Amino acid sequence: MSIAEFSVRKPVTIMMIFCAMIFLGVVCVSKLPQELLPEISYPQLTVVTTYANAAPEEVETLITKVIEESIATVRNLTRIHSSSKEGISLVTAEFTWDTNMDFAALAMREKIDLVKERLPRDSDEPIVKKINPFAKPMLVLSITGNYPLQELLRFTKKFIKDKLEKTEGVASAGISGGREREILIEIDKSALRSTNIDLLQIAHPSTGALKKSNLNYPAGSTKEKFYEYLLRTIGEFQKVEEIGDTPISVDDQENASGEDEVMSTQERQEQEKGKYRRLVLLKDVAKITDTLREVESYSRYNGQENISITIQKQPAANSILTVKKVKNQLELLKPSLPKGLNIEVIYDESIFIKESINGIKDDGVQGVFLAFLILFLFLKKLWPAAIVSLTIPTGFMFVLICMFAFDVSLNIVSLMGLALSIGGIADAPIVVLENISRHRGELGEDPFVSSVKGTNEVAAAVTGGSLTAMAVFFPMIFLSGVEGQLLKQLAFSVIFCNLASNILCLTLVPKLAAQGRKTQIQTKFGLGVDRTMEKIRSGYGRMLETFLGRKKFFLGITLMLFVASIWLMGRLDQELLPKVDKGQFIIELKLKTGTRIEITNKTMENIETIIKKIPELENYSVTIGSDRAKAAEGAETLGSHQALAIVSLKQERKRGTNDVIQSLKKELDSLNLEGGEITFSSEESLFGSALGGGSAITLEVLGEDLGKIEEIAQQAESKLKKIIGVYGVRDSIPEKAPETKIHINKDRAGLYDLSSDDIALTCQMAIKGVIPTNFKEEGAEFPIRARLNSQDTDTTSKINDLWIHSSQGNQVPLKEVASLESGRAPSEVKRLEQRRVVYIYADLYGRKLSEVETEIHAFLQKIQLPEDYTIRLGGESAEKAKSLKALMITILMSVLLIYMLMASQFESLIQPFLIMFSVPFSIIGVSVALFITHTSVNIFSMLGFITLGGMVTNNAIVMFEYINDLRSEGKPLYEAVTEACKVRLRPILMSTLVTLIGLLPLALGIGEGGELKSPLAITVVGGLFVSTCLTLLLIPALFIIVEGFMDKFRRKTE
Repeated sequence: MSIAEFSVRKPVTIMMIFCAMIFLGVVCVSKLPQELLPEISYPQLTVVTTYANAAPEEVETLITKVIEESIATVRNLTRIHSSSKEGISLVTAEFTWDTNMDFAALAMREKIDLVKERLPRDSDEPIVKKINPFAKPMLVLSITGNYPLQELLRFTKKFIKDKLEKTEGVASAGISGGREREILIEIDKSALRSTNIDLLQIAHPSTGALKKSNLNYPAGSTKEKFYEYLLRTIGEFQKVEEIGDTPISVDDQENASGEDEVMSTQERQEQEKGKYRRLVLLKDVAKITDTLREVESYSRYNGQENISITIQKQPAANSILTVKKVKNQLELLKPSLPKGLNIEVIYDESIFIKESINGIKDDGVQGVFLAFLILFLFLKKLWPAAIVSLTIPTGFMFVLICMFAFDVSLNIVSLMGLALSIGGIADAPIVVLENISRHRGELGEDPFVSSVKGTNEVAAAVTGGSLTAMAVFFPMIFLSGVEGQLLKQLAFSVIFCNLASNILCLTLVPKLAAQGRKTQIQTKFGLGVDRTMEKIRSGYGRMLETFLGRKKFFLGITLMLFVASIWLMGRLDQELLPKVDKGQFIIELKLKTGTRIEITNKTMENIETIIKKIPELENYSVTIGSDRAKAAEGAETLGSHQALAIVSLKQERKRGTNDVIQSLKKELDSLNLEGGEITFSSEESLFGSALGGGSAITLEVLGEDLGKIEEIAQQAESKLKKIIGVYGVRDSIPEKAPETKIHINKDRAGLYDLSSDDIALTCQMAIKGVIPTNFKEEGAEFPIRARLNSQDTDTTSKINDLWIHSSQGNQVPLKEVASLESGRAPSEVKRLEQRRVVYIYADLYGRKLSEVETEIHAFLQKIQLPEDYTIRLGGESAEKAKSLKALMITILMSVLLIYMLMASQFESLIQPFLIMFSVPFSIIGVSVALFITHTSVNIFSMLGFITLGGMVTNNAIVMFEYINDLRSEGKPLYEAVTEACKVRLRPILMSTLVTLIGLLPLALGIGEGGELKSPLAITVVGGLFVSTCLTLLLIPALFIIVEGFMDKFRRKTE
């Protein structure tokens, strides 16, 4: 008993199976994660090492190079790049995509452990962190109100942050903006001198008076009668005022003033013994202020200073659902918020996700409706059209179950696969139902017999077609890299859809067809459709005879068109991913290195005034400088001379993002920045930040001498700026930050029994200050910072007069044991592949990337490079080359698999070649479609071409299967070919039109994310249209030529 016969004989069983499938599909869709793009786990680890107060070049030499050398031999390592900044080293290792990152992290730690002794003793332990460059916040909140920023910050940390992080699906809630509370102790230099007190005596991190006075210690326990009492010594500061009462002992050998002071009896007794001890309190030599930390950064939203919360979701969480839960949590918090405190959502990724996903869903629904109309036109009856239309949502339910089982999320890529497969799911049921209708109408069989016979007759053909379509996408499962992470999800979707199509056409379709009436009343509409179809069939027959009569002529024309289309494809723009106008761009301000943050802030306020005048402005946020804590987390940081403005535009606008940028650029050029510069960038690629800094063009200049690297980079920049369409040219050349070096004379220091550590620590305490201890209040800890009055250290001459306390009790001015040298040094040193590197970034406007790349390669070859120095294209250009190469290999693998399947199906080595002949020729339609719609060649258009392989061969398989059946019945070659073509014309036209019409909404690219989905659909529509014509005309001609030759060869051998 065949599957079709079982389905017809057991209709209730089949119905229950599919009802269960629909129920499980509904359950699974509610549990599938919904996100914009597939979750991408980037194979990257970063080693973070802090080395307090070390200059960037020192960090590079003493830490970065050592760590780079140690981890260079870790397995599967592909690239090392690093950044050395003041006090911190960040070394990032990238691995192959199939690497187990847990084992890689373990291997890196083992390698680092072997070189720990070579690192500076006062540097912190290197920490291996997993930092994903693709990770983006799903939600950003702005908190504003009529309160001081420190109060907003305190309230946010205490009441909002914890609530949000406890919300299901939330991984972290990071806070930025505001200033932390700090207890500042400003020590008077002259008071120290007069009392002979040393800075170290007050603020040493381990032995100073502040550290020793602010302690609680357990003292053991005591037993009394029936109870045992714990003993604790309480010494911690309870109030800020108590800090000033910290005692500092000073031994004086005689009364310094010589006056008859009023002294207690004990003091007189001590004086009589020859050693007068006087007690000095901290408040006698210092001013204690309950204040805020020094400004390291500013944060504003729409011109108002704010506290922002960046919320990251957990890897497997549903973005839309998690955002909804966070917003519900905020609603619950509102009644408890102080009056006047506002929480506003300034970025919500779920909006773009919902609009993108809903757009594809709408495209799918429209595609199903249009497919139903096409089926109704061809089949003339509602019931057969309804049967095929019913297979589409039923098939999707099966696909959702498979997606849940294989951890495939609902995202724009997987849903694109579903929308692409509307025609694919209906393809096999159309062929089966059309054959059942032929058996019932033309051969007069009853519903039961026609359903079984009609299905069994084409079962091998439709199964082969489904396997062929699946074979096209099967190699994509093994792709690595960004393209692999993306395309795997689409491949799974299409494979599941084709599997569902095959199951449905062999079970549900014959079962439903058998339940139809044996005879149908022929309507005027049906008669009209029959007459139209007969005209099409007869017209096609005449065209086919003409084509077969002049086979060589038409084959020559086809070859000429093929060559022309290849030339046209070479003229099209090429890029890794299609550009997406997200209505957002970034303005970066960079003043001279060393510029005070207050000056940078004032300049940024002037820029904001111009930003506010943009008609399309939705909102904007500004960041000036960065907290030092961010650098320790491996995050990108801004110096005091740098600022960023992220500008978001309204969705409904007349101008594109790049048009707004060009207009704004002209206005900002009028500002006097005194040597500074403003650059623009728009993140048009969804993976821009990971593939080249969010810029279309990235150049890498590598070498050892930073001066030579800068010269090469400046030559390249000047050439790059002259290329039409290139704007926003900028580089990563580290600006020379002003610095003053304190050179210690070790011989002179030795005379005073002073070590380099004593001098360095004293200078640090005097100028920057140290935090020897913390003040605790209401469960929170606030740093206590001790330093000299800023007025005592604001010039180099005053620093020269700093007093260093020796162990012998002498006070020595700094200028006696050290000399000061002012100069400039790099603020950051970047390295790539264990060499120093400078990156050059640029954006494009109105030009094709491939054209600009050609011009770049031309001028790069003309730059004279010293030995061991390199300049090359990186970023998206490098990734594009790798991705397109990987896709080409995938195409070759798909072609091989398709050939092997068809060779097995037809038991022929020749016929599969004939069937596949139309696949490369479909490039004629692809090139024209891409050219007319101004669409680039990218991952999605390449994917569309791969998809064509399965679609095109399906039509030819159905035709060849019937030709072979007719020839086995004894019909001559020519007659068998022409009859098979005419009989299979209707199912081929039906399946092709259903696919083309179903993809039409997708090809139009309307709505959010339209730029991503349209290239794939446009490629398929153009290629499928041409390949269908070739299947109906060219392939039969080739079949007659080849099979005629083979028949002659067989007769000769016989």
